[in-house]
Amino acid sequence: MSDLIDSQTDVDDHAALYERFDESGLLSVGIDEELDGSGGTLADVVAIAEGVGFHGASVPIVTVSIARWIAAESGNAGVLTGVVTAALTELTEDELLTQDLEITAVAWGRHAHHVILCPSDGRPVVVSAGDDGVDTVKGSDLAGNASDTVLVTSSATRVVLERAPEPEAIRARFALLRTACLAGAIRGAYNLTREYVRTREQFGAPLVKLPAVASGIATVRTKVLEADAALSTAVRAWPSTTAPSDVLPIVAGRVVAARCASDTARLAHQLHGAIGTTEEYRLHRLTASLWAWRDADLPEADWATLLGEMVTRAGERATWDSLGPQAITAGAAEG
Repeated sequence: MSDLIDSQTDVDDHAALYERFDESGLLSVGIDEELDGSGGTLADVVAIAEGVGFHGASVPIVTVSIARWIAAESGNAGVLTGVVTAALTELTEDELLTQDLEITAVAWGRHAHHVILCPSDGRPVVVSAGDDGVDTVKGSDLAGNASDTVLVTSSATRVVLERAPEPEAIRARFALLRTACLAGAIRGAYNLTREYVRTREQFGAPLVKLPAVASGIATVRTKVLEADAALSTAVRAWPSTTAPSDVLPIVAGRVVAARCASDTARLAHQLHGAIGTTEEYRLHRLTASLWAWRDADLPEADWATLLGEMVTRAGERATWDSLGPQAITAGAAEG
């Protein structure tokens, strides 16, 4: 991953970095070669997403790889050519087909030839940028990544992907890959902060010798372990490339990663002091990504609400059985 993202310039040149990832086939990993993919497993996609997160890179790995996966699984890989991105929405399939739409926070929307709108219920619906009834308003997220609004009028052509994965599987894949991005960025922020407090001196000694600093960096380390354990548990809940066996640990992992992202960003800036706020310093890119990805696809609060509903339905015993002891032992092994 580092040989693809080897400088600040590479990370900031969004289009060039996207092209580099696309040419290398990384955006199509996890899709069978027979379906125009690069092969590999979902675990491989997770590893790539972690690497993107670790560098705070401006690559829409989650939305583009999921869009290509949906297109491939529905038999439309050869039809939805060019740049394809996907967006989660709380609307239903029927609402996507009958209403004028204003879909916000569409990653890479301005560059997309096709946008796959993923409903809360029903099959995904595709709109195309070349359609006269489709328009894009440019925007950006907290990290400066393209996060646009797609407007769809009644005259736009909308195509239903008949054989696409189920909505629950699509939503779970968004949650899993975004958790991987967050876990990577949390580790990147921790590594950078640890190095800073070890090498920066005050009163003739490294900052880490100060009890408050040592306590702070230890707390960030626990966030790394917590996010890693949540991600590992979520990955184990997805034994195949098509659908998870249990969605609860995946949604739980998304919620845990978002909470760890908030804590890590706050502590990392506190431990760095003023230097952590400058755009030229790598911490700025990592923490801005943490804040942006924490609420990407669906807001953190929505994932927490969904998790609460799932736990209420499942009950306490079934919830803990779903998460399993591996969620605890994974973190202990890392320590």
